[in-house]
Amino acid sequence: MTTRKRPARRTTRPAVPLPPDERPPVSAPNDDPVIKQFRDQISDNDLKIVDLINKRLRMVDKLWRYKADHDVEVFNPEREEWMLTFVSRANKGPLSPQALREVYKAIVATTQDEARRLGES
Repeated sequence: MTTRKRPARRTTRPAVPLPPDERPPVSAPNDDPVIKQFRDQISDNDLKIVDLINKRLRMVDKLWRYKADHDVEVFNPEREEWMLTFVSRANKGPLSPQALREVYKAIVATTQDEARRLGES
């Protein structure tokens, strides 16, 4: 009967991060298919956001023209507050209520500026 010796156990040292200049090369983010897929989805959503803002602007322009034709005040702060409450209640996150308020106010302000510009042309 022959006895086989077990190989000696290797002792491992804790991993120590290599300095940046000694690290193996990592593929560029543009080469990573997962990153590309996320970026493509984000770009698709960005295009949808731009489209929706333009649709909103066209609707506000029509509303303002109608109000002007019927001698109705264009600005309605109560309506804006109501809309902010409405969208806040619909928000399921992860967008925080404060961030939603800032985004919504920016959209409203931009829409008003652009509707004014369209009304002048």
